[in-house]
Amino acid sequence: MSVSELHPFDSFRSAFGDYLSRLGKVDARALYELLRLRSVDAGERVIEEGERAASLLFILSGSLQVSVAGPSGPRVVARVGEGTAVGEVSLLDPGPATASVEALGRCEVLVLDADDVAALWTSKPMAAAALTRGLCKLLAERIRGTHEALDAVADETEGLDAAWFSQTVGTLWGVEATT
Repeated sequence: MSVSELHPFDSFRSAFGDYLSRLGKVDARALYELLRLRSVDAGERVIEEGERAASLLFILSGSLQVSVAGPSGPRVVARVGEGTAVGEVSLLDPGPATASVEALGRCEVLVLDADDVAALWTSKPMAAAALTRGLCKLLAERIRGTHEALDAVADETEGLDAAWFSQTVGTLWGVEATT
């Protein structure tokens, strides 16, 4: 059964408007037709840190937990639910996933693969460009949130090693650290 038979297009467009705001209805429908519906069981990992990933997941229902490996074991960095998406880095730059994503309960997600986006660039380049702009906006918001969180840690932590902090921020931004 196709995604369109299971989840109405207008509901999809409404729920994920932030990602699709620059898409006209025709281009949004073209993107929508590429999506695959996936049911996810509680505890199932949909993305595994370090393994190759190349998909964006739009969360229709349920919640997912995002965690990263740390010296003391996995550390939860986010919980995301209906109307949000995960996997944007993997969609734009397929490769090793930077985090693991696990279902907290039963979930329904719509999957968009990088290969489908590559085909979209050929068939509907304006739709692909608008999707890419939406994902860039999402990434920018997440980078700003990370920066604010790092600033808060630096402000609240007495004796924070300034060189370590500078190196950490430099690594996140892909620039040489300054002290």
